[in-house]
Amino acid sequence: MKGRRAKAMKTLLVTYKGNASDRFDRDYYVNKHLPLAREIGGPLGMLSIEAFFPSGNTSGIVASCMIVLRDKEAEHALFSSPRFEELVKDLPNFSSLTPEQSFVPHLTD
Repeated sequence: MKGRRAKAMKTLLVTYKGNASDRFDRDYYVNKHLPLAREIGGPLGMLSIEAFFPSGNTSGIVASCMIVLRDKEAEHALFSSPRFEELVKDLPNFSSLTPEQSFVPHLTD
């Protein structure tokens, strides 16, 4: 498409900072929370979601999650979805930590 810029993907990084004594149920997160996020976000333009767990806790990060969204419109659709509240309400089921969100720029942005 000459003269038209492709819509830029959006990558959201969600981190849970804490230490070894903080509660974070990895099994619940991977097997319940992430599938719920896929169910809600998939139809809205979520392209992928992956969880990462540091092997040591020297960074203070207990877990992180990378979510790739199709574009800015998918970001808006996800965060304004009536079902987004389900994800927020699910947090206490796996952790007492507060997630921090940041968008990661793509090299092509």
